[in-house]
Amino acid sequence: MALAAVTLRCSRCGNFVGAVAAPAGPTTWHACPHCGAPIPVVGERDPPPLFSWEVYPHLYPSLPAPRGPSPKLATATMVALLVSTLLLSGVAGYLGYEGASALAPGSFGVHGTVLGLSPDGKTTVPLQGASLYLAGEHGFIARGSTDAYGEFSLSGIPAGEANLTVSYPGYSAITEQLLLARPFDTASGGLTITMSSGGPAAGTTITTSPFGSLESLVATLWSGASLFAVAAIVVAFGTEAATRRRRPALVAASGVAAASAPAAVYLLGLQVVYPDLVYLATALVGLGVLAATFTAVPMARTGPSPDG
Repeated sequence: MALAAVTLRCSRCGNFVGAVAAPAGPTTWHACPHCGAPIPVVGERDPPPLFSWEVYPHLYPSLPAPRGPSPKLATATMVALLVSTLLLSGVAGYLGYEGASALAPGSFGVHGTVLGLSPDGKTTVPLQGASLYLAGEHGFIARGSTDAYGEFSLSGIPAGEANLTVSYPGYSAITEQLLLARPFDTASGGLTITMSSGGPAAGTTITTSPFGSLESLVATLWSGASLFAVAAIVVAFGTEAATRRRRPALVAASGVAAASAPAAVYLLGLQVVYPDLVYLATALVGLGVLAATFTAVPMARTGPSPDG
């Protein structure tokens, strides 16, 4: 059966446009050659209409022409998804590299100051001669003491977990649990250890890292890299569909994926290691919501396309 040629009038510029309507097919869209506005074309119906107002279209006032997808919104959606794909891919690669770097052999140093708290809890004084005992990975042990200013420095500590115990006569001992690794060194900025009056039995333990071990840090980084990589793949498919202006459901789903991916930053605690990821996560949420909204609104207004 030959395709029916119809003459349409553009609702935006008023010019007449020739188009071809598929018989009994779904609504198709043709771009006006004069202004570029999308024009809907509906083919013949089989079976034919049952009601007189369908047979005689001029009996009642015609309905306004449905508004088609906006080319500007489609372009904005494509750009938002493309930027999201690049950001997600970059974060995935960076986290994977940082996880591998954390496993590389290396040595670290620990330095800081030991202070003694007065009985009234209002003033502190440097403690000279406080004893330090550090137990690290692979049986590493280091000892030292503070100088006249209460300062100390230990070096050559292997990567991984380390427990630093500080003791001083008349004060409660304190143990600092450290994690020494390239992407997350809890002692890199120096330690300030404040000791309170008491005996050895009143010792306290302070954990300075949200990760229990070097293995958990690496697992967290690689988990984040995997999640961002999967999101980047999904958004890349949505970008390709947005470029071809096909499959709006996939485009909207990829926008939701881009907006949801930053949740991994907070679920895995990556913002502790990389605070700047918070700003990147905010940008991804904005881009994803923008792409999903710019796709979902025209879908709800015009209905689903033939290819989904």
